[in-house]
Amino acid sequence: MGVTVEVEYCGIGAVGRKSSFEVTVNDVEIFSKLTVGKFPSIPEVVEAVKAANNNEEVKPVTGTESCIIL
Repeated sequence: MGVTVEVEYCGIGAVGRKSSFEVTVNDVEIFSKLTVGKFPSIPEVVEAVKAANNNEEVKPVTGTESCIIL
């Protein structure tokens, strides 16, 4: 069985909720920018996807990162 990862975000020209960045793995929400107010730790998101791929428990992402556009 595969892993399903969904990321909802509001970008230019995209329909979405203002300031949203929601991450779901196998129908389990692991991060919500609408709740936390920051972006998720990408390494933690990767670990959650790896856990799901290994049929392990998918835990919420608690770490955050700044969004820097260069």
